[in-house]
Amino acid sequence: TRIQTLIRRWLASRELQRRRQMYRRRTEVAQELYSTEVTYIATLHRTLEVFITPLRQAVEGGRPIVSTEQIRCLFSIMETIERTNSAFLCEVQEKIETWDPTQTIGDVFLRMTEYMKMYASYVSNYNQALTLLDNLRSKNSAFRGFLETTRERHGVEITSHLIT
Repeated sequence: TRIQTLIRRWLASRELQRRRQMYRRRTEVAQELYSTEVTYIATLHRTLEVFITPLRQAVEGGRPIVSTEQIRCLFSIMETIERTNSAFLCEVQEKIETWDPTQTIGDVFLRMTEYMKMYASYVSNYNQALTLLDNLRSKNSAFRGFLETTRERHGVEITSHLIT
């Protein structure tokens, strides 16, 4: 029985180590998810701030650089994506703030599944957006100037913001 006790203790110790390692890994994954989502939301906000809002303001001010339809084609449903991902981030943040060994995060993904389907629409519009972008760059001097000014002031290139 002494040997059985030692074996049980050793097995229990191994199981405890396995669970601790699993908990650490789950924690790292959850924190990485949160960190990545924060960065993604910041990029979406930047796109809205640097590109979409000024282009819309130009239209509203009666001095359009591009049309409302062209803005819609270039940026598709990015504003909807930003709102959805901001809600997703809030839910992930709540999970992170109350994180413990039994915490789960999959339920957040399950609740957001329907909303995440909108990415198919965004992705399917991507090639059309790039074609329009090339066309506007070559034929619209006001748009070229806007892009140059944006690059100089903010250090950002529109193409990298279309693939967010």
